[in-house]
Amino acid sequence: MWARVIAVQGEPDRLDGAIAFVRDTVLPQARSMRGFRSGHWLVDRDAGRILGIAFWETLDDVEASAEAMRFLRERGADLLGGDVVSVDVYEVIAEA
Repeated sequence: MWARVIAVQGEPDRLDGAIAFVRDTVLPQARSMRGFRSGHWLVDRDAGRILGIAFWETLDDVEASAEAMRFLRERGADLLGGDVVSVDVYEVIAEA
């Protein structure tokens, strides 16, 4: 299993719009992508920061989803009035 971890930094007062975008757009699209297993999106309301962790069956699935996910995170960053801070891919070595 593999994980893509993203961080988006923006304006705290614009979080509600970005959260709605994750729930209404990002989640349904991610669920329809090949190899998507699960995802968790976390928010620090005081800092205006969102972290997203999406889990995929294979590295090929991560790579196949890259362009669509890039578009979604850039749109989310725009809604948040901020920027994508980081995008990292990790192999999952343990799960509980």
